[in-house]
Amino acid sequence: MNITDEVKKLDSSTATALAVFFICFIAPGFLTVFHFKRELFLDLVTVKLIILSISISAPGFFVPYLMTVITEAVLLHKDKINKGQIGTNVGWYRKHGINNAINIYIMLFISYVFSLSFIWFVWFFIIGIISTSLFEIFHLIKMSEKPDKIILAAEDSC
Repeated sequence: MNITDEVKKLDSSTATALAVFFICFIAPGFLTVFHFKRELFLDLVTVKLIILSISISAPGFFVPYLMTVITEAVLLHKDKINKGQIGTNVGWYRKHGINNAINIYIMLFISYVFSLSFIWFVWFFIIGIISTSLFEIFHLIKMSEKPDKIILAAEDSC
């Protein structure tokens, strides 16, 4: 049994979910640890490094995702939308995962180019989380006001 055989058995939805997980959680965390604490990156056991990487990247995903879930629940409660009208959990997972990865990669690039300390990275990350969450709330409210013009990018297309 070969790992390539196992990968070939995956359906496209599972493969997409795994790719988003790697690109969103593991890779940005690896890069963050490598950039700011290279000796820790080299010393840690792989499992611990993966857990640390996920811990670093997770807030940038979960806070906006939670805001999306809460906003949908409020809009459903106020009868502004129907269930699933502004997206699904799978679509939100993909969207917030890719947004999180892009945000972290940009912040790491800026930190690298300008030789910024880790505290600057943390502040940029917090500001990114807040702005992404606020944008998501306003975006969903706007979508609920004009349901005939809803366009869901990358929503369950895989």
